[in-house]
Parts: sequence; structure tokens; C-alpha cells
Amino acid sequence: MLKKLLPIFCLAFLMFMPDHTQAQTDFGDVLIIRSDGDFWSWSEVIGLTRLTVEGFPYDVERSADGRYLVYATRDDVVFEAIERGEEYAVDVYPTNLWRYDLQTGEAVEIAAQPAEMVYSSEAVVGYDRFNPQWSPDGSKIAWIELPLGMPNEDAWRLVIFDVAQGSAKSVTDLPAPSGIGDGSLMAAIGLRWASVGLITETVFMSDDRSVVQNFVIYDEAGAVIAEHDLSSVSISGWFWSDDEAAMFGMARNDENKTVGVLRLDLFAGTEEIRPGSLIVTVSRRAPDQLAYHLVDNDETHVAHWWMWQADTPTVYEVTSERYLSSQFAIDPDGQRIAYITDALYIWQDGQAQRIADTEQFATARPPANLIWGATTGVLTNWDELPFVVE
Repeated sequence: MLKKLLPIFCLAFLMFMPDHTQAQTDFGDVLIIRSDGDFWSWSEVIGLTRLTVEGFPYDVERSADGRYLVYATRDDVVFEAIERGEEYAVDVYPTNLWRYDLQTGEAVEIAAQPAEMVYSSEAVVGYDRFNPQWSPDGSKIAWIELPLGMPNEDAWRLVIFDVAQGSAKSVTDLPAPSGIGDGSLMAAIGLRWASVGLITETVFMSDDRSVVQNFVIYDEAGAVIAEHDLSSVSISGWFWSDDEAAMFGMARNDENKTVGVLRLDLFAGTEEIRPGSLIVTVSRRAPDQLAYHLVDNDETHVAHWWMWQADTPTVYEVTSERYLSSQFAIDPDGQRIAYITDALYIWQDGQAQRIADTEQFATARPPANLIWGATTGVLTNWDELPFVVE
């Protein structure tokens, strides 16, 4: 049965516990869990706390200082229509974006729907939004937006919200890759904000039905800094090198078979694939060159926590079919790992602590997400990839 969403406009479902807020001043110590439509938090100081009464947040991202979240929700009319059996046939929804303050418990809607919004089995009018991303300094939020049933429908565009001014503007439409002709757009599915700029990932299908994956780096004004099309393989689970000079990720062929690890230099326009059976799904940055990688095997479903400092790698292994990257997080100090298998665990100094009363996170649908500080990919040396198996 569909869980009923409480009215968003009253913010009743986002009530942060005031006494806990005052006691917790180190936001980097707070792990956020999104599970079954609610936010929870865990810290060594407070323990496990439910932050929300009810809701359906997703696409959750955290600011660099750890204090703020940005996330998406379907508009109320979507759930009302679904309960009446009037869901639209195409998977698009009027979507709103929110900024949540962990210190005050206040949620502010930063992107709402127009007055003429419609959602029914017959038509959809409004804006679908996804992939909200904080700027590195936390002053802005970017996302991808798609008008529905409005002028410029199907014109995927990049939008930037200025937190101080409280206003958003569209900076550019996402163009088709070069050389693809009139190929049809499949999806604008990725957005990252790094120091080099805003990186969009867009997937197209060409006239011969082959797939083209297009990456573009934009500046904040919407000008293109660099662009590259991938057609021979596709890349997923991608992240930036430590110096942000290149991207790395899992490479798959047209049959969706893993062919290795791909290094893509968007500035030079070069591609390099090295064979390997292990796949990078998460990579995180921590201080003092201490880096972590969660990798998994395509067939055995074994999740590995790779950790190394300088030339001293170690491995912590968890065997589980639940190895989703969203169920893995590293604290901003790089000393602890949070992950979900049959419950929530916190790993530190070679020991895993099972957190009491967290079994519900293992059975959440959709799967629970862990968010522990603003993190980016890290890789210091392509020749030292510990997860590549020849």
C-alpha cells in the first residue's frame, strides 16, 4: 500500500528534535540515513534519532560543512493521483526541491511547481527535477530540470540556485552530442559539481540505435569548458581523480558486460581502458591522503572496503548481495565507515560495531541511503589502482 505523504507546505513531517540539535554541534559526526521515506541521524554523542515524521525524500546531497541537506520530493498531487489510480503512463513527475538545516530542523522549499501544474493519467504539467548538487563552497545548488507539458518541453536544462539570494536561474540547455544528428534524447542522468566546474552526463540514442554518453563541463554562466562523447563503451560509477584532471569508472560494452576500468580525460579528450573484474562503485576523499574505495565483484557480489595511506593498503571485506554504493559512507575525518548489510554498522580501527535497532534499514524499500559529509572521488595515481585485476 502506498504510504501517504503528509502535506509538504506545513513542513509537519520535518520536525527536528530541538534538544538534540543543541547538544550536537559537530555536524561532521552526524550520519544521515534516508529510509522508508524518512530521515534519521546517528552519532556517537546522541545515538540513533528519527528526524522526520513522514515524507519521501530522495536525491539527497549534503553541503561541505555537513549542516545542510538538499533533496527532492514528488509533489503532493502526484501521490493523490496515484492513490486514485490515475498515474501517468510515462515515468515523469512534478518534483520539488528542499533545503534542510540540521541545526534548526527547518526545511525550505527552493524549487516549487507553477500554479498551472497538472498530474493525472491524461496529462502532466510542471517541472521534473533531479540530481541537486552543492557548489564546493556551499553558496549555490545546481540541478537538472525538465519542463513537462510546457513551452520548451523536453529541453533538459541546467539550473543554479543562489542560497543567499534565494533565487534560481536556468544557465543553459543541455545540447545533443556533436555528430549525432537528430538522434533522440534518452535521459539527462548525471550531474556533479567539482572545482573544475559543473559536469553533466547525458545519454542519447543515435539513428542506428547505438548509445552515446555525453559529458560536458560547464562554468557557472553555462559556458562549455570541455566536452567528450563516449560511444564504444559506457561508464558508470564514475568519479574524479585527486587532481580533478580525469574521470574514472566502470566501463561496459553494448551488451552491458564489464570490460574494465576507464580513464577519461575530458580536457584532453582521451580514453584509456584497463581490464579488470572488480568494479569501482564508490570512492571518497579524506584528509591526509587517506583514501577509501568500495569495490565489488560483478559475479560474486563481494563488497570490499579498500583503505590505504601512502603505500600501505589494507582490505576489509563484507560478503553480501547488498553492496549498493548508497549504503556505504565515510565520515569526513576518514576514520569511520558506515554500511548496511543486515543492520547498520560502523567500522573503525578494524572493528565493526552493530548499531542497535537498525534492522529496519536493511529491509527498507527503496534501499536506505547513507550520507556522511560532502565527499568526492579520489585517485592519486592511475598506476596504483588497487582494484584492477589483470
